Amino acid sequence: MNYRQGDVYLISCDLPTNLKTTENDVLAIGEATGHCHRIFDGEVLVGEDGQLFVTASKETTLRHVDPSEAEADHKPITLDPGSYRVVIQREYEPEGYRAVVD
Repeated sequence: MNYRQGDVYLISCDLPTNLKTTENDVLAIGEATGHCHRIFDGEVLVGEDGQLFVTASKETTLRHVDPSEAEADHKPITLDPGSYRVVIQREYEPEGYRAVVD
């Protein structure tokens, strides 16, 4: 199953090798507001190329929170146990692709 919350898209996948654990649970930080997409009860991993992955042995929550940890624009999403690749969505403009700003 795949999940989307704002500009963050999680795609179910098999984990590649050589991943390292990260010291935080943040998948993306909003440029305009400082809100961030965070994983609770799961683990965020990073590949050698900087690609982020999430792994969860049990149901895990993806929350969009503001800097004070209050819920922000998007409702929490419960992820099924599994592994996911994190994709930050982009939009096409005549000048080229740009990251979606949340």
